[in-house]
Order: sequence, then C-alpha cells, then structure tokens
Amino acid sequence: MQPSQRSLVWICSFALVLALTTAPAAFAQPPWDVDFPAEPEPSDDIGSIFSTANYSCNINISPFSSEDCSLEDVVDPQPSPFGSNQRRAIVDLNQGFNWRSLVVRVETCNPTGWTVHIGDSPTNNGYGGDSGSTSHDAEVQALNNQLTVYESDIGTSSLTCLFTGPPNPPGCIVQQYLVRNDYFEFDPNVPLTTNPLSICSNSTIFDFPNYDEADLEDPSGLYEDKVYVGLNRTYGSSSRNGSGIQRACFFLSTSATPNNSTITSECGF
Repeated sequence: MQPSQRSLVWICSFALVLALTTAPAAFAQPPWDVDFPAEPEPSDDIGSIFSTANYSCNINISPFSSEDCSLEDVVDPQPSPFGSNQRRAIVDLNQGFNWRSLVVRVETCNPTGWTVHIGDSPTNNGYGGDSGSTSHDAEVQALNNQLTVYESDIGTSSLTCLFTGPPNPPGCIVQQYLVRNDYFEFDPNVPLTTNPLSICSNSTIFDFPNYDEADLEDPSGLYEDKVYVGLNRTYGSSSRNGSGIQRACFFLSTSATPNNSTITSECGF
C-alpha cells in the first residue's frame, strides 16, 4: 500500500470513530405519558430537554361522574360515599419524578359548606391537626366564605393564614389552588390574570420531598411525600361536606412555578 493510500485509510477510520463517539444518544421513552419537548433543538442539552415534566388528570362530578387518572400511583382517586357528590384523591409527590408543585384547578358553581380541602395527612379533617398519623399535617380548607391555612405539628398546628373574599362567590367560576414546599397560593378567578393572588408562605406548611425534619409520628415514612385532597368534603371526614365543585384537574409539575397557559392546555378548562 502506498503512503498516500495509508493516509486516506487513516483519515476515513478517524472520521468513522469520531462520528460514532459524538453521535447524540437516543433517549429512552418514559414508562408513561409525561410531557416533554417533542424534539430537542440543536442547542438543547440533557438538562434543558428534561428540565420540566408535567402530568395531569381530571375528576368530573357533575353532570356525570368520571375520572381519567390512569397513573394511579401518581394521582389515586379514593372511594367516597356511594351516590354522593364527594370525591377525594391521594397525590404521590415522589412517583415517576420528584414533583415540585401540585395545582388543583376546580370549576365551582354556587358553592356551600366545605368545597376544597388539601392536607398532608390522611386523617386531616379540617381546622388543623390530625389523628396522630404524621407530624406533617398542614392543611388548607375552603369553607363557606373563608379560606384558611393551618400549620403542621412541626409548627403549632394552628391557623397561620386567613383569606376572605369570599373564595367561593355565587355563580360558576374556575379557581386554582397551588401547593409547593412551604408555600400555598390561591387564584380566585383563573381567566382574570389581574386578580390578586392569596399567598401563604410558611416553613411549617406543606413539606415536599424530601422532608426537612424527622417525623416522630410517622418514622417509617408511610405518609411521606403524599398530599390528600377532598372535593366537596374534607379528606378525612365525609361528614364535613359541601357542594359546588363540578370538576377538578390535578396538575403536577417538576417546576415550582408552572405556566398557567400550560395548565389550561393540559386540564382543558
């Protein structure tokens, strides 16, 4: 083989190795349906491609009862009294992804009594505290014309934020509750983005993965990383109930501040 031929072979071999070692890796398809960008742009890196994941599902109450929460290890609808308008669900913040925010968007019409209840404990039933299930037992309740937030046992289990307005006006309206680590936010009228948000920020309310403090009441972590939601009731008690919620969308995101337009697109309302 002539020297010029050996050089040509060496150049072709180097080009082939370079192509194989620098070709973009194929990303595995997630095991279930989570929203990612359809195609990475040339400037994207692994961090930006997987920077945000979202999951949503709906629970409909009226006029027909239905739900499409196919990933029940993420949002798991729970039994309520047969024939009632009460619904509830367990949300696991550490399934599939380390979810950083939970939005509960609801359509409510002429509400009365207990409408939306969000807690850290399966035995939360309003007004703070629980039945000793977990020290992390913060809760939010919408009851008649007041929206209140209670600290967990890590704090004082007492009222920490009170909003009047009322949060449940007459007629039909779409409203939104957002919880994330140490933070709660209420939007009284989703389409009107100029509405002032009700915000409660406190280190002793909702504690997202991973817990900052040990839980003396739940040392095994049975209830860790879970949020419990009641619709037209408190989660822990069917006797504390109300009416008005027609449907609810559960939207989880790896972003602590999900975009409202994305939530609307995913939820459908």
